[in-house]
Amino acid sequence: MSTDPQQPNYPAQPQQSGAQPQGGYVPPQGYAQPQAYGTQPPAYGTPAPQAYPPGWQPQQGQQMAPAYGYHPQGFSPRHKLPGAAIFAAVIWIIFGAIYLLGALAQLAGRPQPLSLLIGLALGAVFLTGGIMTCTGKARSLLGPAITAIVVGSIGMIAMLVLGAVFSRAFGGGGGIIVLIGVLITGLMLTSGIIGCIANRKYKEFHQTKFGGY
Repeated sequence: MSTDPQQPNYPAQPQQSGAQPQGGYVPPQGYAQPQAYGTQPPAYGTPAPQAYPPGWQPQQGQQMAPAYGYHPQGFSPRHKLPGAAIFAAVIWIIFGAIYLLGALAQLAGRPQPLSLLIGLALGAVFLTGGIMTCTGKARSLLGPAITAIVVGSIGMIAMLVLGAVFSRAFGGGGGIIVLIGVLITGLMLTSGIIGCIANRKYKEFHQTKFGGY
């Protein structure tokens, strides 16, 4: 027994059966053992093991992407917006702004309801589609692309007819109208064709950036 007056004497604790040796740490009941010092945790960003949904079997040509879910065969990740999609989107933005400005200009006078409605609708479709394509948020290019093909084709036919009528009525000058009309409507028609061609590459870019297909 210690005779040091500054340190109190405590009775020795009896050893219980099954207890850890003296000096070891015994965790309270209900607590798990702490992780061993020096054990490396899983690396940040490591994807969880992929598993097919219950009862689902992959079809021929279909597989599971490690980060974006299911995708068709032949998918290749793209981290840059295709240049063809940017070209088509810029043309759609220009035509969308022209249609909206034309519709707003009609409000200053006596607008025709049908003409005003068509101008607002086409302006909204082209302007929205072009902006969303440039930002990569559009899911597909087919909407504004098909609209551009239809409107461009109708406009080109109308310009050819108008040029022929003008030449017959005034004895000439219709060629200039036809040339200007073909250039404008041809640009819109070209943007629609390019949008349809670039749609697959754009969707691969969209899936790489946002997921989904």
